[in-house]
This record gives sequence, structure tokens and C-alpha cells, in this order.
Amino acid sequence: MIITKPMSSQRYAEFDQVFQLFDANGDEFISRQEIIDALEVLGQGISLQDRTNLFNLLNTDDVVTRDAFMEWMVNRQDLDIRADMR
Repeated sequence: MIITKPMSSQRYAEFDQVFQLFDANGDEFISRQEIIDALEVLGQGISLQDRTNLFNLLNTDDVVTRDAFMEWMVNRQDLDIRADMR
């Protein structure tokens, strides 16, 4: 997947940190369970629509790739990187 919106290297690094928080086991993919676990920690920090969009990114192996996650972050409606990092 190609990221369709421009992103600075600083923003990419911030998004990569969020990816790493979701990717609890460090395998470079985010599993369905890792999404569930991360969303429990984030609580109300992510809108219902953005949660749905994230689950829709799960591929046939039931994981989200880094590229797909980055695209999701760029397109989030409720993006507040500071809240995500808390």
C-alpha cells in the first residue's frame, strides 16, 4: 500500500512509534488481538469509525501491515498523536 497523503519524516517517526505500541510482540505486524489490546489501553482516544477502519485493514492472514497502519494513521478522523502516545 502506498501512503497517499504527504508526511514529514517527523510525522512518520511518530506514527512508527504508535505502530510499535500496537505491535506488542515486535513481529512487524499487528494482529487482531494486538488491536483489541491496544484499543483497551487507548480507551476513548480513537473514534468508533477509526476503530472500524482499523479492523477493516486486517488482511487474509488476520494482521495489519506497517504500510496499511501508516495509511490508516494518515487518514484518521480523530488524530491526536499526543493522546495515542499516553
